[in-house]
Amino acid sequence: MPRPTASQRKALRAAAVPVALLASGALVWQGSYAAFTAETNSGSNAWTTGVVSLSNDLTGQAVFSELKIRPGASGSKCVTVTNTSDYEGTVKFWATVSPGGNNGANLANALQVTVERGASCTAFTAVGTPYATGAMSGLPTSGAPAADTWAATAVGGASASQAYRISWNLPGTTTESAADASVDTVFTWKLEVPNAV
Repeated sequence: MPRPTASQRKALRAAAVPVALLASGALVWQGSYAAFTAETNSGSNAWTTGVVSLSNDLTGQAVFSELKIRPGASGSKCVTVTNTSDYEGTVKFWATVSPGGNNGANLANALQVTVERGASCTAFTAVGTPYATGAMSGLPTSGAPAADTWAATAVGGASASQAYRISWNLPGTTTESAADASVDTVFTWKLEVPNAV
């Protein structure tokens, strides 16, 4: 049998490449195709977060509205704060004090305020040390809340509510430098929920 010429051998080699590619493709197709299949799925999966809510029995209302007070005057009110969240957390307290009038800053320095925490406004009994005591101008701020905090349980828990008694007085020694003045103060309680461990 005569041997193929050089040109014939070259042509045979060139033809072999596409034939080999077609053969390998057929093998891959046959390997990946299946006539019978089956699968199974889980149920619908869901992730939700709970409610984060803190309320007080005077929400949006003034605790005090004291007009034309004079040296020697005093007063006290109690506010119940309740954690209505699905989470436990730490409750912090602070005040935002805004002096007004001609001598507002002097009145804020003269007014003496004590904030105490207890279990209930009914027959209030203070627990721990006062949250704040001293001049109105020296109450804890948002940047430096009261050091004492309340470990609130989730809604319905044993410690989901706490009472805060806020007492004030204008000492009898207050001078006329605090006259013709006003002080607006907003008391704030903030619940902080810890991250999961």
